[in-house]
Amino acid sequence: MSDKELAEMDGEAWVQTIIPDILREKMDPKLYSQATAQLCYQDFQSFIRFIDKPGCDSKTREKFNIAAFGDVNEVREAIGVFIGTWLKKFIERVREVPEPPKKNPHVTLGEQRKKQFSERELSEVMDEVIRELVQNGEICATQLLAKNLLEGTLGYGSKQALSFEEKISLVEKLKRKARELSRTHGPLIFMFHPPLPSG
Repeated sequence: MSDKELAEMDGEAWVQTIIPDILREKMDPKLYSQATAQLCYQDFQSFIRFIDKPGCDSKTREKFNIAAFGDVNEVREAIGVFIGTWLKKFIERVREVPEPPKKNPHVTLGEQRKKQFSERELSEVMDEVIRELVQNGEICATQLLAKNLLEGTLGYGSKQALSFEEKISLVEKLKRKARELSRTHGPLIFMFHPPLPSG
């Protein structure tokens, strides 16, 4: 796609087009897939929303405000910086496995208990956890990590319905766990990748 065609797109369409291109350039072809590109796009969106920690001024955020630019090269460079950092986290945190990982029964219970939250409450809880992850350097698979933290924590907790105060307390607990998780090393996400057929 030409720079002229890219320049005629809206900001979101730019990002969706450029991320797969840059990812193919930088990533091991064996690891690249449409699912990986989609994960990177989701993480970039989370990064844009939540990278507002002290020391990250408005100019830094504006650098990634794609709609503010008409210069495709500048857009590509800004996204390329993000992807370079994202790839390091991807290599550390994500492992592809030949069989679907077995689900922890506590996570299954957590999925059920999550239904006691309204859609708005659930969105706000997830946003708080994702923000904490991003601001502590966890910029890869943020939505999956936040979901796993929430469901795992609910699955190990009391089976009784949570009061409003307990939901507030849960958010603080999840944010603390997100900070603790950011200080760990090694894989956290296991993605099922069926082996290619032989022959």
